[in-house]
Amino acid sequence: EAAEHERLSAWLTRVTGRAGPFPLARIPGGASPRRFYRTTVGGDRAIVMCVPPDTGDVAFARERGRGWPFLEVRALLERAGVRVPSVLVESVAEELLLVEDLGDTLATHLEREPAEREALYRRAARDLARTQSALADLPADSVVRLRAFDEALFRAELDHFWEFAVVARGVNAPHPAFERARDFLVSELAALPRGFTHRDYQSRNLIVTNEVQ
Repeated sequence: EAAEHERLSAWLTRVTGRAGPFPLARIPGGASPRRFYRTTVGGDRAIVMCVPPDTGDVAFARERGRGWPFLEVRALLERAGVRVPSVLVESVAEELLLVEDLGDTLATHLEREPAEREALYRRAARDLARTQSALADLPADSVVRLRAFDEALFRAELDHFWEFAVVARGVNAPHPAFERARDFLVSELAALPRGFTHRDYQSRNLIVTNEVQ
């Protein structure tokens, strides 16, 4: 990790024009191979994101000559009026991104303030509904349309759940029963009308801010 800290500090010096030092605190958790570090740049908090080139969404975009898909989704959300972190520096060639740090995730916030759970989850559900309504008419070439949740993607996501939430945790569960449930869910979900999907709308990706919405 020391080598990565050195690389990130050198990159931050180059792209921000500041000499540092840049404190780098790894943000734990998450199943993604991406790595995240909290830092400060000129007294302002920011997050460095390391983006491996071989993840499915990045490879998908690269094969089609597109930018990082999550940045396309970020732009869609911003146009819909959703408060999203500002992109400060984008370095695709170096697989690095510097973004605004908006604060604690919902998961971290609720560890301190568990009594706010119901109110915040209700707000999150309302915010998602408003976002889906605002993005009902997606651009024809939107990455959300290109990577729609079809049967293959639903099945892959549920198999991912089996691998990381069941097998990796040593849960004793019958796989044939899971497969039957998976196939039923896939057929039911794939038949529903399609719209905007965030794909990872959960407590570790939602941020609690003090901003008035």
